[in-house]
Amino acid sequence: MARPEETLRWQFLLDEDRWESRTETADLLNGQTDFVENPGDRMRSARLWALTVAALFLAGAASLLWLWRDAQAGLNLVRDELNAAIALEIWAEERGDRAMASSLLDEYADESWRNQIVTRFFPLADGTPRQISVQIDDFDLKEGRALVQVIVSDNRLATPYQETRVYRETTSGWIRSAPGADFWGAWESQESAYFSFRYRKRDRGAVTAAALQLDLLYEQIYRSVGLSVDPEGEKMQVELRISGPFSRGSTRTASGRVLVVPSPELLPRPLSLSTERLLVESVIQQAINLVIWERMERIPGDWQSIRSGLRLWLIWKVDGLLAQSRPEIVRWLYSESMAERRRGDTRRPENYTHICQNFWLWQLHPYEIGIPLTCDQTEGQIFTPVRMPVAVRQLPMPEMDPELRGSWTRLNTGRAIAVATVFEYLEKSYGPASVSELLAQTRIHLRWQKLITDSIGITPAEFEAGWLAHVRTLAEIQ
Repeated sequence: MARPEETLRWQFLLDEDRWESRTETADLLNGQTDFVENPGDRMRSARLWALTVAALFLAGAASLLWLWRDAQAGLNLVRDELNAAIALEIWAEERGDRAMASSLLDEYADESWRNQIVTRFFPLADGTPRQISVQIDDFDLKEGRALVQVIVSDNRLATPYQETRVYRETTSGWIRSAPGADFWGAWESQESAYFSFRYRKRDRGAVTAAALQLDLLYEQIYRSVGLSVDPEGEKMQVELRISGPFSRGSTRTASGRVLVVPSPELLPRPLSLSTERLLVESVIQQAINLVIWERMERIPGDWQSIRSGLRLWLIWKVDGLLAQSRPEIVRWLYSESMAERRRGDTRRPENYTHICQNFWLWQLHPYEIGIPLTCDQTEGQIFTPVRMPVAVRQLPMPEMDPELRGSWTRLNTGRAIAVATVFEYLEKSYGPASVSELLAQTRIHLRWQKLITDSIGITPAEFEAGWLAHVRTLAEIQ
């Protein structure tokens, strides 16, 4: 049998790296696996992995950048289209074209919302052409609808304001529409010590933040007029709506006391005012109406002439937007009655546009709280400056002009302001209990002179001197 021939094979390795690699390969083939990894190989492998990861990262970043640019281009297109829709609205508003303004509203939107937008009044023009600019601050898209935050400047108003609008996409572009549950969410509820709130999810933060402030203000205004508060009693129901009618005052139903206010995001609020504070002021204004109704229910009908002054005093105490004009209003009306000026010199207070804007926010006229201004085209036809009361005997009393009895209308020509300063002076000089004591004495007396003497224990002359000094200080009259 032939012997197998042995064959010797040679392989030349020209460098050390290849020799080491060859040796390791041979060891693997021979079953020897416990070898030491070559440092050079390890470094090359790490570089390869790093380059691979970097390449993948760059590819991903490039893809994300492309997607971001594409999305940004789409958002910019939407912004341009929204600006085009707003430009048409501005054109109609500046020209006072109500028919065109109505045609630019969503025909499928709630009719009450459409009517509120179309019939919304603006402060009285000063004779110059109206100029409006609207800047989109931010917007959110959801299934063919856009929630748009805008900042508006209008030369009829003292300062720019911000508000939230909703637009719907149509085949011909974007058109302004009514707010809906798509952006405001489902109904929710929560309670505080004195209030029971019903609102949509979007307004949750404002409600939660406002609840404690409202409880404190509620206690303050009730105690100011001598009414007791009961945390265990009936809660005041507050509903925040995004559509439908909004009440102008408190109501009492079979189910309790009910307030209805708009979502604070839908109101044209000053840039410095938070939605939380705006909600507080919206609710407390209506709560004051209810306080007056409950307080005056216990006061003889002959004294109802002080109703509007009592309400105005409480509004001043809240120290919100409607109280900002207090010094100017008093100065405007009393300067003609107390200073050496010719009657009729001043037809409007200083900073008139700012005063009107604060009322316009809630679509209120100043005369509705006893200030003789309308802030619209009827002002010159209805009000002229009047002689304000400068003596106790000139304050509204039961036997005075019948039009003052229970008047919260434009017929009240400033006497509400005089009564408000009386309550303000009483509280400041004789303590909070003095107001409630004076109101309680109305059941007995029909004259301010006797009312003052029995409630705070001073003579009418002494009271009159102190009150007029307070008015002079407030009106900055020397």
